[in-house]
Amino acid sequence: MNYFNENKGKPTAVNLINGGLILGLVALSGCGKAIDKYSHINNKTKFSSSTFGVPASPRVTTSKSVRRGGGRQMVGKPYKIRGKWYYPKEDKSYDAVGKASWYGPNFHGRKTANGEIYDQYALSAAHPTFPLPSYARVTNVKNGKSVIVRVNDRGPYAHSRIIDLSGKAAELLDYKRAGTATVRVEYVGKARIDAKDTKYLKNSFKTVNVNAVEPSKIIPNQPNLNQSTQEMINLVKNNIDEDNAQY
Repeated sequence: MNYFNENKGKPTAVNLINGGLILGLVALSGCGKAIDKYSHINNKTKFSSSTFGVPASPRVTTSKSVRRGGGRQMVGKPYKIRGKWYYPKEDKSYDAVGKASWYGPNFHGRKTANGEIYDQYALSAAHPTFPLPSYARVTNVKNGKSVIVRVNDRGPYAHSRIIDLSGKAAELLDYKRAGTATVRVEYVGKARIDAKDTKYLKNSFKTVNVNAVEPSKIIPNQPNLNQSTQEMINLVKNNIDEDNAQY
């Protein structure tokens, strides 16, 4: 835009005003972008060493786009959190129903338990005992939405929950807004270490018949396996807290 008077080559009052307004709006727009740049990050403490006995892992990036891979294969030794012992191992027959939560902005960009970087926009999860990294199919028993996730972190450790999904995975299973959901978790196998599995995970999404859910294990109780699926689901709902807050 030309801010000068075409006849005398000098800026006019009107053009100076208009130019100033435009520059001001551009500056404000730039400030807005600077603020939005970190809107995916939340620094509020969600995992305190005083509560869990260990500190939260360090944040190594604030980028919205996170590098994939870079971790190590591990099972891990038994460990204790909040007075409870956990025993990591590969259980190829693992098939359980329990409560799932999700985690996002507070952990985005932090190191996972196996050294990868947590990405709330990837299809990943945390599990207390699965080998890292590994794959698990998670199915929302309420709506039948199901997806395979990359398990590369440890947790959850609260409210009898059996798995923590990434924000993206919780969104796909349609419980992100609710905070928690009753899910079926099936161990699939060890994951490729290079994490070049984005397409595989995305293509795994499907909707299954809820009545076909027949888990071999129930968390936290072990009912008679002859019980109907709905009875087992109701048992889970009656035995775990009603707190739907995000972990």
